[in-house]
Amino acid sequence: MRNMRARFTAREWIFLTLGIANITVLVILAYFGCNLDGHRPHSSSEVLVALELEPNFTPKWFAQECVGAVTVGFSVENLFDMVATWCNVRRSQRCRQLCEKFNGIYSLSKREGQVVLPDTFVPKVRKWLGGNEELLKQVNRQSVTSVFNIYTHEGTLFSPLRAKRPGSGDFSPDVDKYIDELNRNSEKDCDFCNYKTMTAQSVFPRVESKLTASASNAFIYDGFHGLLFPRSHHPVKFSEEEVVDMMQTTIKWFKAGYNVDRSFKYPHMMWDILPKASASQPHPHVQVSLSPDHHYGQMEHLRISANQYAADHNRNYFTDVIELHHALGLTVKVGQAVAIAYLTPRKTNEVIVLSKTATDDFFRLIFYVIQALFDQKIYAISSATVFPALHHFENPPANDLPAMSRIISRGGATSPRGDISAMELFGASNVFSDPWNVIANVQKSVYKRATRS
Repeated sequence: MRNMRARFTAREWIFLTLGIANITVLVILAYFGCNLDGHRPHSSSEVLVALELEPNFTPKWFAQECVGAVTVGFSVENLFDMVATWCNVRRSQRCRQLCEKFNGIYSLSKREGQVVLPDTFVPKVRKWLGGNEELLKQVNRQSVTSVFNIYTHEGTLFSPLRAKRPGSGDFSPDVDKYIDELNRNSEKDCDFCNYKTMTAQSVFPRVESKLTASASNAFIYDGFHGLLFPRSHHPVKFSEEEVVDMMQTTIKWFKAGYNVDRSFKYPHMMWDILPKASASQPHPHVQVSLSPDHHYGQMEHLRISANQYAADHNRNYFTDVIELHHALGLTVKVGQAVAIAYLTPRKTNEVIVLSKTATDDFFRLIFYVIQALFDQKIYAISSATVFPALHHFENPPANDLPAMSRIISRGGATSPRGDISAMELFGASNVFSDPWNVIANVQKSVYKRATRS
């Protein structure tokens, strides 16, 4: 052994030591269940915890058994007190289990603040509040409900009285006139109406249908970045058939790009409606893209958060989120898709549509949610939709994202005021829409349209 040591130089001893250290690190990573890319692999039992869309109880049962309410009449203002009542129920094991799930995902608090109005300022505040004396009294002592998602780190501050502040809504009675003028003034020189000569093309042939055309974005933000749009021009007068066809054609576009380069397997679809929502052209269009490696940042964070929840609880995160929103009466189901008025919305009026993968039910429900906003003369809308990775698109595993679309309103279509402030960009979401009012409008839209389709 003494002779063997003598044969190793100092440099060789260093390389040998580093090699042993690397092997040790690999053994530790394998032992604790970590991959080299930092993602924790999931056991077969976790992967098998698949998404379920339909809880086996009704919101009415929850209201009566867990809250002691005769009818489902919740609101964001009584959410804190309602959850306290719910979690103190001892007679029902199912109610306790639901409460444990809620507290395992959400941190809920209610805060109060006092405001002193000088007499000289009262008339102006009264005018802002439409002369409502009851609301004026509420200004002196205001409540804010905070909902924080422990896993996704989404946090929302609900302040209903802020809806009455200057410029908070600004949905002009002349908005329909504005949109008609926008349609008329933009149709003649519309690039999308003349897409064969006035738009770029992807490296693969244009993906088209009877109702939908496509193009490449001239200034791409990913390796594959295209546009799909209905052949009709009007900014907001598109039909259910047109939207479903556009989204079906979008899936074909994704697969066409994937066939060119199979490393680009993560599909995304963005839709901004009207200039107020950052749409570059009035003609309806969706931005579609494929990325390699992983979903885009915020969506990938959601996937990682959901997988961490599955590792901690051996349950599907999205199934539990749907179940909790269903209990609170915040869901609408259409076939194999469900819409939820989210408890931690990024912006006002947010609804999330979920399905195991992309189906016509999923596309139809997106259309119904958008129409629910149109019914209220809310036309400036943004949505972001993510789909399962294309290599397992038809039958995604539980550790990938389901098909998911997040839909929000962007303020008054004619308002010069921006709808996103430093608070939303760098702090927390500040929302004045009540999720129970949001879901009521979606329910009306679904009832009006799904029953006749």
